[in-house]
Amino acid sequence: MKIATAPGKMVLMGEYSVLDGHDAVVAAVDVAAVATHDPGARGDIAFDEGGLVRACLDEIADATGEGAPAGRLVVDTGGFRDLQGRKLGLGSSAAAAAALVALLVPTMGIEARHRLTQRAHRRFQHGRGSGIDVAASVYGGVVRFRRRSEVADDVEATPIDVDFAALGLSLVPVFVGHSQDTRDFVAKVQAVDVDVVAAKAAMNASTALFLAGLGGLDGAKVLQAVDGAREAMATMGTRAGIEIVSAPHGSVAQLAKAVGGAAKPSGAGGGDVATAWIPHGQEAAFVASLVSPLSAVPLEIGRARPT
Repeated sequence: MKIATAPGKMVLMGEYSVLDGHDAVVAAVDVAAVATHDPGARGDIAFDEGGLVRACLDEIADATGEGAPAGRLVVDTGGFRDLQGRKLGLGSSAAAAAALVALLVPTMGIEARHRLTQRAHRRFQHGRGSGIDVAASVYGGVVRFRRRSEVADDVEATPIDVDFAALGLSLVPVFVGHSQDTRDFVAKVQAVDVDVVAAKAAMNASTALFLAGLGGLDGAKVLQAVDGAREAMATMGTRAGIEIVSAPHGSVAQLAKAVGGAAKPSGAGGGDVATAWIPHGQEAAFVASLVSPLSAVPLEIGRARPT
């Protein structure tokens, strides 16, 4: 039996503006999709939710001329849900695509594999999405990402070294109690594109400040960037008539501020996970302040790699 894994993701900076070709930053997390191929087993695909496996197989066939392998394929993304079965919004479909492509074309170089996985995942999503989650799942670690055009694989993904500890900050993921349909929120923001131009520009400026903070090991700049990004996301939500920075996300931000930190939604917002940047020594106090429906998620950020 052959096995390949690919990690999930948390978007650290650049939500929504990444769809317009601006820089964004994403980190891999230590939950993983697991793809297995048993050539001796009977059957084809164990379970293909939404046609993801078929999209990957079709894209691989287009790229290599190779059809589906004999035997049984299984892709498991069970680790992307909490104990109550709720999706955490950590990029399960992108991780599944990355794991499956790595399993079936193991000798392909990582850049070519990244482009192939981008095409496969966009095929699965019927042309939607930025592809930032795919980059995290293929490369692991922390990745600076930019989409250059609407062509599926016309993207830039640059792994970057980040020393979170040297910033004097800990990154604490917080689940806000419910999942959110990313596609719905993205569609509503894109539908009022003219109205959110200024907010996307503010997000882009926050991303630049965030990258400067990472590169200069300046935790104060990182916190300022996180605050600015949250404000930009709130403005986008107001213009689009949705709560990107919902009440639970607002509560996370207030509790982070109370201990000298900052927080923002990760991804489309509304639900799923918030990223809270907390000064060293204040992590326990911050986690203790969280009350239902908020809960800290025990994730390692920016270290996970595909295998």
